[in-house]
Amino acid sequence: MPHSDADGWARVAKVAPYYTRHKSTCGISASKEAPLESSGYPYPIFVVQANQPDDVVYGIAKAMDDGYDAYKDAVPGASGLNPKTQNFQWVLPVHPAAVKAFKAAKIWKEADETYNQKLLARQKVLAEAWAAFNTASAPDEKAAFQKAWMATRKAALEKAGMDAIFE
Repeated sequence: MPHSDADGWARVAKVAPYYTRHKSTCGISASKEAPLESSGYPYPIFVVQANQPDDVVYGIAKAMDDGYDAYKDAVPGASGLNPKTQNFQWVLPVHPAAVKAFKAAKIWKEADETYNQKLLARQKVLAEAWAAFNTASAPDEKAAFQKAWMATRKAALEKAGMDAIFE
C-alpha cells in the first residue's frame, strides 16, 4: 500500500479508517534498510470508558508518559506505548483527562483537539440514535434487529453529515 497513493488511502479510509500508514521493517521483502510501505493499526491500545474518574485516567496517562523510559524495553510491543509517537487522530476519541495529561506533556496539538471534537460529536450522534432506536419498536429477532439498527445508524450519521463507514 504505497503511502504516496492518496486516492487509494482515501478509499481505504472510507471502509477501514482504523488502518494507518505503516513501514514494515521485518518480514518478506522488508528490512530496516528497505522498509515496505504498508498499513497497520496502533498496538497496543489503551481504552477506557468515558465514565472513568478523571483522576484515574489522568494519572495513568501521565504515568505512561513519565515512566516510558522505564518500561519501553520490558516487552515486545511496548515501543507502541510511547506517548510522543501516538496517533491522536485515529478512530477513537481521547478521554478529556488523558487530553489534559497530553497537553501538560506538550504532545497534544490543536489539530488533535479539532479531530477529537469531531469524534466526540460522532459518538453523540450514535448514542442518541441508539437510545431512540431502543425506545422505538426495535425487532426482537437478531438478524432483523441488526439490519434495522444498521439502517438507523447510517441514517443518523448521514443526517449529521458523517460517513457511515460500516453498513
